[in-house]
Amino acid sequence: MGVNGISCGRAVFRRLGEADMEDVSSLEALCFDTSWSAEQYREACRGGWLIAFGAFAGGELACFVSLSAAGGEAEILNIATRQAWRRRGLAEQLLRFACERIAEEEAAVTVFLDVDETNAPALALYGKTGFSVTGRRVKYYGGIHDAILMSRGLSAAEKQ
Repeated sequence: MGVNGISCGRAVFRRLGEADMEDVSSLEALCFDTSWSAEQYREACRGGWLIAFGAFAGGELACFVSLSAAGGEAEILNIATRQAWRRRGLAEQLLRFACERIAEEEAAVTVFLDVDETNAPALALYGKTGFSVTGRRVKYYGGIHDAILMSRGLSAAEKQ
């Protein structure tokens, strides 16, 4: 499970490292039209600017979230959930875990993200986990869809 891991129901949550990036890249490729290679992920980990957390269930990486953090702020770069684990609360649990860890490990006080305005499941997830809309980038996604900008503060309880 690892030093930073916790078990929650059927899933184990932990910080991911270079050795996990093949699984991260494979899951991302299953979920999105464009994805990074495992080597791109490993290089970002080595560079120290990519932080990732994963949920393991059924013997595989079921969900991951990747972030960057600096200067008391964090940005969610991506979140992906294996089809079989969608709409079961796993991404919500992982996102809450990641926010707790990023507050504690990186001293982040605010988390930012952007999401395609047409991605209703993601908008619902972020709303459930305390994110609020802070702005909009017009035609950000493919020159067609707007990006909804969201953020949330990290409470003192999450930093303990």
